[in-house]
Amino acid sequence: MSNTHTVQETSRLSDECSTRAEELLRDHQQTIYVRTDRMFGCLMVLQFLGGVVTAYIVSPLTWAGSASEPHIHVWAAIFLGGALTILPLSLVIAFPGKAASRHVIGICQMLMSALLIHLSGGRIETHFHVFGSLAFLAVYRDWRVLLSATIVVATDHVVRGIFWPQSVYGVLTATPWRSLEHAAWVIFEDVFLIVAIRQNVLEMKQVALHRARLEMTNTLVEAKVKDRTAELEQVNRDLEVEIAERHRAEKEANSRQERLRAIFESAGEGIVTIDAQGVIESLNAAAARMFGYREDELVGQNVSLLIPPPEGKQHENYIESCLRTDRDVEGKRKDDSLFPLELAVSEVHIAGMHLFTAIIRDLTHQKQLQCELAQAQKLESVGQLAAGIAHEINTPIQYVGDNTRFLEEAFGGLDTAWDGFDKLLQAAKEGHIDQPLLAEVEAALLRADIEYLREEVPLAIEQSLSGIGRVAKIVRAMKEFSHPGAEEKCLVNLADALETTITVARNEWKYVAEMVTEFDPELPEVSCLPGELNQVFLNLIVNAAHAIGDALGEVGVEKGTITVGTRRHGERAEVFVRDTGIGIPKKIQDRIFDPFFTTKEVGKGTGQGLAIARSVVDKHGGTIHCESTEGQGTTFFVRLPLKAQENTVEAHEYENTDSLR
Repeated sequence: MSNTHTVQETSRLSDECSTRAEELLRDHQQTIYVRTDRMFGCLMVLQFLGGVVTAYIVSPLTWAGSASEPHIHVWAAIFLGGALTILPLSLVIAFPGKAASRHVIGICQMLMSALLIHLSGGRIETHFHVFGSLAFLAVYRDWRVLLSATIVVATDHVVRGIFWPQSVYGVLTATPWRSLEHAAWVIFEDVFLIVAIRQNVLEMKQVALHRARLEMTNTLVEAKVKDRTAELEQVNRDLEVEIAERHRAEKEANSRQERLRAIFESAGEGIVTIDAQGVIESLNAAAARMFGYREDELVGQNVSLLIPPPEGKQHENYIESCLRTDRDVEGKRKDDSLFPLELAVSEVHIAGMHLFTAIIRDLTHQKQLQCELAQAQKLESVGQLAAGIAHEINTPIQYVGDNTRFLEEAFGGLDTAWDGFDKLLQAAKEGHIDQPLLAEVEAALLRADIEYLREEVPLAIEQSLSGIGRVAKIVRAMKEFSHPGAEEKCLVNLADALETTITVARNEWKYVAEMVTEFDPELPEVSCLPGELNQVFLNLIVNAAHAIGDALGEVGVEKGTITVGTRRHGERAEVFVRDTGIGIPKKIQDRIFDPFFTTKEVGKGTGQGLAIARSVVDKHGGTIHCESTEGQGTTFFVRLPLKAQENTVEAHEYENTDSLR
């Protein structure tokens, strides 16, 4: 892996070096191009002036008899030479260093040589200007410029050698071989110049590569120096920080230990440390007060001293069980009294020692508050139902009163009949019953409407007794429901508990639903806390009534149906409450048991009902869940253990009446 990384890094550096060398070579060549362009700009001006001077010296005038005028060569030197000078000079100024500028300069330079040869009358000396011009063009170190210049000069010699040999050779006639001879000499010089240019370019490349390597080496060295310097500075800073930290750590070690000890001693919760054999290593003042001992009385003692029997003799199992989860258990004080506590045990390894740390919280006051809160919540539910219950009692009381008034009126009408019977009885005893007396008694009976009373009075009495029974049932249900209940579990018939709750909640459901009960007569009694379970059943039935009430407003039907039933589900008793309400949206079904979560409008629900129901069912070691289809209804299932032994264990565990396990 390291070799591969090294090869890759070397390849990267080589690529960077080559790229940098190419950049340096281009920069150097561009500098040469610009400098040579400027040189030729000055040279073209000097050549122009030289051509004009030459024209004036060699052939300044042309004669026609006694008349003379400037020779055509002068005009050629001025205008043609000026054109050959202005064009490259403009490119030098506007586009220095460009390839087009170089080639135009080369061509113009060759044409300037041809002009000078012409002005000199084809003298052999001026032909050396061509070779000198090629040598100057080689300064560009670009063989392509020589190529374009050679083509121009060769073409010029061939064309003028054929059509105007005097202009180029100074003779009236010249053989074609002479033009080829001149071209050969130009090519001969080009070969040497091109070889020299290529060699010079290679040297420039080597210099650029060497410079690039030097730059990269310098960069790498500077980077390494910088990195090393930064490392040394960082190491120095780290050393300074470490030294400062050590001084600070040493300075704070004692104070930290004292603070930890103060926190340990002042903690409101009890903290006890024991070893693997259950021997108490240390404890704080809160733990000592909680169990009623002094600290020195417990240090060195076995933890079983604080655990009520029989688990006190099996502290190993107790510790392992408490390691799995926080638990509400029971502790034993010095005076042998028991109290509920919450226990959390953690396992630690310090300096090869296997220790356990127990965090203990006294739950006596909390449990009292929980009981009071549960009872207050139950009474709150009863208070919310009070208006409906009053209405339920008022109806039977009303028709008991009506029947009693009817009986009062009926017996008032019978007084006249009783008087007639007394007279008839007295006359019968005396033995002289006359016709007027019989007519009077008969009239009295007709006025009293005896036949009607014979039919209606028993019905009135029956209805009154039924109303009184109904009131008694409601009062009995309210008494059973609102009673704080036993602190320990007892066997309860779930059907009876549900009937009581249905009665209490009647005014909540009777206007929106028909109540259907499906109780399993073979279901055994369940060990539970009846008061708390009644609260669960009440919450479920009231919620069902509200759900149906919401559904009635949407679909416009008269009434829905609430089905309450019991049945056996394996080793558990199952209570179900089914409604035909609006259902629960799937996206919130996982949240319905969260405290304070409600979908009801403000003032109609607090979001505590199902949360309380779950806590109560959990307390009984049971489960509660729901199945719901939006728009069709919801069914809640409460499942409670049937085995008395399991109930007893779970009751002790959740009521803090079990021992520390």
